[in-house]
Amino acid sequence: MLVKLKSLIKNISLKPKLLDALKWYYIDLYRYVRDRKTRPVRIKEHGVFTIVGETGGGKTTLAVYLIDKMIKKYGRDNIYICSNTDFKGQDFKVEHWGDLTLFYNKPLVFVYDECNSDWTQNSYKELDLRLRTALTQNRKGMSKMVLALTQDYEMLLNEWRRLSKFVYICKTRLERYTSFKMYDREDFEELISTKEIKKKMKIRPKRRESLVQTDDFRSNYNSYGLVKSIKKPFSEYVIRKELLNKIDLTLTDLSEYQIEY
Repeated sequence: MLVKLKSLIKNISLKPKLLDALKWYYIDLYRYVRDRKTRPVRIKEHGVFTIVGETGGGKTTLAVYLIDKMIKKYGRDNIYICSNTDFKGQDFKVEHWGDLTLFYNKPLVFVYDECNSDWTQNSYKELDLRLRTALTQNRKGMSKMVLALTQDYEMLLNEWRRLSKFVYICKTRLERYTSFKMYDREDFEELISTKEIKKKMKIRPKRRESLVQTDDFRSNYNSYGLVKSIKKPFSEYVIRKELLNKIDLTLTDLSEYQIEY
């Protein structure tokens, strides 16, 4: 009887269409609550987030802060953390952008330090097709979040900037107090291109926050070692053995890749 009732509700087409959409909204909400214990974790914060700040301005600090929020929200065991440097506590180090083209069996958070060194406005007109596809499809599978750190937003390749959902600008004072503002990408670009002070003042950030870099905060995740370029020809990319058990094989076609054995 219950099955027939559910089928009847789904098959009824309500008028106006807005009412029918509301019906499906509550059906989705019911399913969300019903499957919450068995549903795999997917992060809502997927996409490219660009973090802008001068050297020592708090870019890495802000990235750590955002990662900590992700951990508190989703649980450390439910996400992979990686970067292109030696980042304490990460699951693996990215040595080639090809790692971003893979689908993983958990949501991925990638800290791309000094992104502008790899993808500069003057050196490249566009991203590699595979990388562009990966960044535009970051919602697929378990989803990916890319935190792209750069000292100069305008130096960053235009195509990469256009893929950004939000732009953070940060500043650190007294080497301990870091404040940041989050803008929609379009608003931020208008902010930096506008010359008139009155117009600049009307452009508001979506969010403002600040934090104090306590010893405990700094000890959670610290970046050490040199940042090495991950911009290499795709023909040189080889999936490392350490990644094989992290890949979602239902979405990743391994026949397109070289694999380390």
